[in-house]
This record gives sequence, structure tokens and C-alpha cells, in this order.
Amino acid sequence: MWYCGCTVFLGGQVTQPDSLVVILSRLSGQQDRFAAAQLSMQAEQARQREAQTLVLEGICQQQEAMRIQLQQQSQIQQQMFTFFSGWFG
Repeated sequence: MWYCGCTVFLGGQVTQPDSLVVILSRLSGQQDRFAAAQLSMQAEQARQREAQTLVLEGICQQQEAMRIQLQQQSQIQQQMFTFFSGWFG
């Protein structure tokens, strides 16, 4: 590659410096947009992970509440059985 005045010679091809500037500018703009899109997708993925974590925590809390409720029902049934066994046993 060598430069002569306002013309750049690249491997036998003649290229105007202005067109290279335009091409590089466009590529830079595309890279900036791509980087912004990547950041946006990463932020969305983080929000989705947070939402998923909250949903899983809610499910765990519901399961624990159901387990406690079943345990309490079992205790009540046992107490009723014991109580009525005294009457009819």
C-alpha cells in the first residue's frame, strides 16, 4: 500500500481516501449499534433471570405453605381421632 496525493494504491487497486473514511465510519456505526443491541439483550436476559428467580421463590413459598397446611390438617385429624376414640373407644 502506498499513498500518492489524494489516491491510495492498494494491491493494484485505486481507492479514494474519502471513500475509505466513509466505509470506516459506516463500519464504526454498525459496530456501535451492534454493541448497543448486545447490551440491550444482556439487560433483558438479566431481567428475565430476575423474574424467573422471583417466580421460583414464589413457587417454593407456596409449596412450603401447602406443606405446613397439610401438616396442620394431619395434626387436627389426629387430635379428632384421639378425642373421639375416648368417646367411642
